[in-house]
Amino acid sequence: MNLTEQQAVFAIAATVTASLVYFFILEKMELKARKNKNAGLTSLFIWRKASGLFLLGIIPGIAAWIFLGFDPSSAGFSRGGTGTLWVWIAGISFLLILLNLFNSRKPDIIAMYPELRKQEWGPATILLAAGGWVVYLAGYEYLFRGLLLFSCYEAFGLWPAIAINLGLYSA
Repeated sequence: MNLTEQQAVFAIAATVTASLVYFFILEKMELKARKNKNAGLTSLFIWRKASGLFLLGIIPGIAAWIFLGFDPSSAGFSRGGTGTLWVWIAGISFLLILLNLFNSRKPDIIAMYPELRKQEWGPATILLAAGGWVVYLAGYEYLFRGLLLFSCYEAFGLWPAIAINLGLYSA
């Protein structure tokens, strides 16, 4: 097995392992929160998002770098040449915001979100909620779109990489 295949196998194993550990920890946090009712919901939110960053992004990223030499530039982090990418990001973001606007009225969505339940939403609460999601999604996206997608692309090609990514994401 060559290095690119080793990186891809590592990325798949890291994605599965990190996801399972993260969701196991989330379940423990949820059980504790249910026992305490509404006590400490802000700290629970912060811990959930911070643990996502570390378990899904930083720890697998460091392990891939140390053991296989997979650095952030291999995961798509580079300077320059991203002008057209930002146009796509803006367009897709607009579509996702529109989709979420319609979905946000569903009772099952209202029961789950926002995760941070506050009676009063001032600038500090909005900043905390947005910052928490940015922190969590940075780790999550690095694992799925950086480490997993790029390493599988190098080892197996575009369509197998997309299929593996979608399969693990939907699982």
